[in-house]
Amino acid sequence: MNLKMIFDLLSHSELSQVSIGGTNGIDESNWERVLSAVNLGLTELHKRFLLREEEVVLQMQPGQIRYLLDIKHAVANRESAGVTKYLMDSAADPFLGRVLKVERVYDAEGTELMLNRGGDSLDLLHRSIRTPVFNVLVLPPELPLQQLRVVYRGNHPLLVKEQGYFQLEEVEVSLPDTHLDALLCFVAARLFNPTGLSGNTGFHEGNNYYQKFEAACAMLDNADYRNVEKEENYRLHRMGWA
Repeated sequence: MNLKMIFDLLSHSELSQVSIGGTNGIDESNWERVLSAVNLGLTELHKRFLLREEEVVLQMQPGQIRYLLDIKHAVANRESAGVTKYLMDSAADPFLGRVLKVERVYDAEGTELMLNRGGDSLDLLHRSIRTPVFNVLVLPPELPLQQLRVVYRGNHPLLVKEQGYFQLEEVEVSLPDTHLDALLCFVAARLFNPTGLSGNTGFHEGNNYYQKFEAACAMLDNADYRNVEKEENYRLHRMGWA
């Protein structure tokens, strides 16, 4: 789907009764405001559902056990100097740092390593990898130097209104149709929240749409849409991994 489709749906439904929407669509003066809410909604959905699974190869360094999954440590990033480059990406397939959660880690032989199992009965030798922060790996000191394949839950690329030429229909949004209703409700909740209560009725439109968002997410959970398998594999062939 593209951004114009999302803007049109908002304009003709959730935002149809307020000045920001209506039959003439969302005016360009409000695009950035709506776009900010769309970005927040996409991030929230990617946090709750495994919509984008990506991976990067990590080259372990002598004497180092703590690794930050950040673009400044990516080999292809020429803008960062004076730091160790241990994320093995390329100019054609760069690591973009959209890590929300590390899902799995594999060693050089393809064996899945224990993740966050410290104190677990299965980790009697204390060889579990830890993630004290969402984008930080702490490796057990006994792990031999090698390349690790880190699989993580990725965030949606940030949607930015470019200066000058910018066409809504040319901005692709990678979201399954199943999750579109939840996104629309989230965006409406964000846009209505500043208005507060409606008159003396005690009705809060922002809270109303957020409840609809939660209900839509619950329906997706009940329908087993928590893990969405996508045809596109983002980093399956990097550095010879397959």
